[in-house]
Amino acid sequence: MKGLVALLLVFIVGCTTIDNNPAGTLPEEIPTGEFECNVDSDCAVGGCSGQICARADLADDIITTCEYQEVYACYKLTSCGCVNNQCQWAQNQEFNNCLAKY
Repeated sequence: MKGLVALLLVFIVGCTTIDNNPAGTLPEEIPTGEFECNVDSDCAVGGCSGQICARADLADDIITTCEYQEVYACYKLTSCGCVNNQCQWAQNQEFNNCLAKY
């Protein structure tokens, strides 16, 4: 019985994940427990096609491929800002409808 309980605990712990990787950043860029942003001006648009929303101090250094995809037009319908202390694209109906097409 102890073996079954131990196996169950290993399974439960092994299946637990924590996502500390906000969109547009690398995990090592944000120390654990620190906020990515506090205000919208802490964030900026990056990437060759303007498809990345990231910390302003990192946005210019983010390298992406330079092919254009039609879905990138959707990002013109929203803004990059600080939402729940993470740099991300603001959600609005027009933006969400556009993304849904792709």
